[in-house]
Amino acid sequence: MAFIKNDVFDFLKKTYKVDMIKKVFADHSFGGLLASYMLVTTSDLFDYYLAGSPSLWYDTICD
Repeated sequence: MAFIKNDVFDFLKKTYKVDMIKKVFADHSFGGLLASYMLVTTSDLFDYYLAGSPSLWYDTICD
């Protein structure tokens, strides 16, 4: 998340004409798990979150 905030956002602002007012994070599976985690922990990083079929079962097999 720090990489996205510090490196990716800065790169996008310097390289492309982007509107950083409404940022959307969309992903699926493990990326959906990341979207769910970011929504709960740092919801101000993006304005909108789309978590397609997040792998919420992940922690159950790692114990």
